Amino acid sequence: MSNSKPSTSGRRRRRKPAAPIKRVNGNHGDWGRHVAGRPGAISAKANGRGYDSGSHLRSGIRRYGSDLAESAVSSSRERTEIREACRDADRKDTAFQRIVSATVENVIGEGPTFCPSTDSPEWNQAAAAVIARRNRKYHFSPSRDTSENDLSRTVLRSYERDGEVFIYHPRGFTQVFEAGQVHTPGHRTHADLPSGHSIANGRETDALGAVVAYYVGPYDRYGRATCSPTKMLRLPAWHLDPDYDAILPITTQWRHTQFLSADRGISPMAAALAPLQQLDEYIRAILERAIAEACIMATLKSNRSNAAESLSAGRADDDGGSAPELVYDDVAFIEPSIVAHLAPEDEFDLHAPTTPGQMFGTFVKTIIRLASMHRGQPLEIASLDFSDTNFSAARAAIEQAKRLWVMLQKDMSEHWYLPNCHWSIYEAMLDGSLAYHPDWQNVKVKPAGWRYLDPQKDATANKIALQSETTI
Repeated sequence: MSNSKPSTSGRRRRRKPAAPIKRVNGNHGDWGRHVAGRPGAISAKANGRGYDSGSHLRSGIRRYGSDLAESAVSSSRERTEIREACRDADRKDTAFQRIVSATVENVIGEGPTFCPSTDSPEWNQAAAAVIARRNRKYHFSPSRDTSENDLSRTVLRSYERDGEVFIYHPRGFTQVFEAGQVHTPGHRTHADLPSGHSIANGRETDALGAVVAYYVGPYDRYGRATCSPTKMLRLPAWHLDPDYDAILPITTQWRHTQFLSADRGISPMAAALAPLQQLDEYIRAILERAIAEACIMATLKSNRSNAAESLSAGRADDDGGSAPELVYDDVAFIEPSIVAHLAPEDEFDLHAPTTPGQMFGTFVKTIIRLASMHRGQPLEIASLDFSDTNFSAARAAIEQAKRLWVMLQKDMSEHWYLPNCHWSIYEAMLDGSLAYHPDWQNVKVKPAGWRYLDPQKDATANKIALQSETTI
């Protein structure tokens, strides 16, 4: 047996643990994926699930850690810039406002109908009364009252404009927070959290990737979490009550996402910003040209050096003389009641404004069509103009738009209407004003519908469908 040192040529060398990714501005929270602050125990969040030191993910972070951090920070900044651009457009751009308002009007309408559906008609009637009583005066905040229908419009408008909205259900009322109010507080570190928990983009998740809390504070336009730590609130995500078999959301995030890995929403109206901005610049340029044309009424072409005197008013001098006095060095305006004496070689032309041209309306409609089509809206809905369409074309376009509106109604029922109903019934049972029923969460939400475009044709179509035993 040899006493020599064993050869290492056939052994696999152990890698040195990767150093943690550095914080950006002292804060992990703006990362889409973040890395814990200790070597060898790297955790990351992707696609809504938590992975603890996965080999493929660890190797990727070792190699591309800085790139991931930079791209995540860039995406967070881009999302914030898009949100603020949409908020500015909602305040200043009438076309943007109309597209968003059309979605809100058609999705919300006169409000939904709530139908408790247990096996007890008496209990269903009592629960419906509880829901109606609460919905008549919902609390937007502890200091302001509003109806549920008004608050529903605010929620949907925030969703369409900002891409997400946060709904908080404290005892007795409902409060809505905007996307700019949810961000990671700068004073929180991973050492302050329970084992396996992490914070990213204002959301605290456990070791399995489930959201357990949100951090809410004053509105932050730039998403830099610059507010005082004492003004940040940690709102839990869920309320559990085994006695009532209740698992109710305390804080809900309703977001519009385009990618599976996104944990924050992006505005559905983002695609409309570019064409609407171009339309605004075009209209501004057309107006400036029209104003310039309106100011030029006529032109006088002459070889006479004193031709301008014929267009000026004769006024007395200070000395009492009657010599004509030029009002302007270069004649820019023709004064009223001027009788111009022209020489045979002079040319005098009156001008009529030609701006905007004949294609102005067509161009504006084209841009509005491009801006509204991604929200499923035809030009007739977005512009409130049915003058250039017939009934069949308008009907087909509106039926297509209804597909998106129905999808939004289902999403809103899941994230807004049903949780509100469940909280109303649950609190009524806790207060003793409503008896307990094991199926108390069975509530059906019937969203508002739309009026017939042509009742006679729709009734005839339904009659034919019944006679032929077909469904439409």
